[in-house]
Amino acid sequence: MRILALDHNFGQDLEALGSVLEPDDELRVISFHYLRDPFLRLFPIEVLSTEFSLFESPEHEPARRQWREWCRRELAFIRRFFPFDLLVLPSDTFPYVRDVVTLLQERELPVVVVQKETTIAPDTMEHHSRDIGRHFPFIGDRMTVCSEHHKDFWVRAGADPDRIIVTGQPRFDCYAARGSNGGRDPGRQRRVLFLTFMTDAYVPTRLRDRHSWRDLLSGIEEVLHRVGRAKGAEVLVKPHPQHPEPQLEAMRGRFRELDPQGRVLRVLERDLDTRELIFDADVVVGFQTTALMEGLLARKPTIYAAWGEALPSVEKGLIPYWEFGEPMRCARSAGELERILGAELDREEPPERVPEEVQRLLGPRDGEASSRVVRILRDLARCDATEGVRAADIGARLLRTLRDLATSLASTLWAALPVAVAPMLPKQARRRRRRIFRRARHQTLALASLLYRPSLDEDRFQVLFGPRR
Repeated sequence: MRILALDHNFGQDLEALGSVLEPDDELRVISFHYLRDPFLRLFPIEVLSTEFSLFESPEHEPARRQWREWCRRELAFIRRFFPFDLLVLPSDTFPYVRDVVTLLQERELPVVVVQKETTIAPDTMEHHSRDIGRHFPFIGDRMTVCSEHHKDFWVRAGADPDRIIVTGQPRFDCYAARGSNGGRDPGRQRRVLFLTFMTDAYVPTRLRDRHSWRDLLSGIEEVLHRVGRAKGAEVLVKPHPQHPEPQLEAMRGRFRELDPQGRVLRVLERDLDTRELIFDADVVVGFQTTALMEGLLARKPTIYAAWGEALPSVEKGLIPYWEFGEPMRCARSAGELERILGAELDREEPPERVPEEVQRLLGPRDGEASSRVVRILRDLARCDATEGVRAADIGARLLRTLRDLATSLASTLWAALPVAVAPMLPKQARRRRRRIFRRARHQTLALASLLYRPSLDEDRFQVLFGPRR
């Protein structure tokens, strides 16, 4: 089975899927920038906003036609070197993947959405599902989701429930495989993982001129520094993968004021694996991130921190962590966070259970989600991992062999020609044999380069799509 996958902050799920593939399977991954960057050369960036109707505007009709033709050419290029059996996407709601999906379906190549999103807030379930269904309904052949709760979102958006399969989330299989790491090592410095957030995250666009999370964010940072210094703990701050650099730089500036020596607060890289950071942490602190539930899956003391003037206006659109119950701890003020964090840093044993709400929102947590997804992919691809070489591969290899043979024959011909012709040349011309040989070699290289030009496309494929997985 040959899988082409689009990576849009989707690497952890793809890694989990790759770990359960058969040795003869092949997974090739392309960055979303491969599609998004040329897309934005035709469309204004506003079409990627939550105002879904912008992409459908009549003024963009010429650009939409150009984009579809670009997609058609690029798919032909990709399949020339990698005749994949199916495409895996983290979502098919991105405007720049819609034509890719329909073009592949015209060729009877299946498209599977392995949803990377997990938690659906109540307001998102009620309102966002309708907008998605109206403008960017599900058009793939199958969709896998983590839970029945997530499936409900897509059914509300108009998707056929028979095409949506609950599998669990592949990237969360590691929590079942590794479980809790037990009690703490008394000799190791305590470590707090803070999952920071953007100052306008989770605030509806219509309210962003009035509300932000700046005060909440700076309040959490001050408490973390104060408690970390008092307890001798290290605070690791993990930004979101899409965290804007200006906000990160502002945060680093605040940290330089709070902690000039850098002994307590440390900002991590955006692309680090959050799962590994959670496993290594003693306490996990955050706001509206699914990683808080991952902390609970890993049996880590986990604290939800939320307060401030913006909260009443937006709380109905948030994940209701305050309703989870023990062992999730909720801090509704800076003082409460300071008290809870101090107590959790003194805890010696991990929490004993995972809240039922986590299972409802994240689905099965038996460590088999990746295997379930791969079985679905294999069924749709209609080929077994031991099937052998496909006809398309045979054709591609034959073309490469013929090209190599032609190049070899041309090289031999140009090398032999001066030797064969030299006896027939006048004596003065024979003295120029060396120059003839030099010219022959030059022509050989030029002709070989001309005949081997397709290899430049092959190099481009390797650069764009990376090594085999």
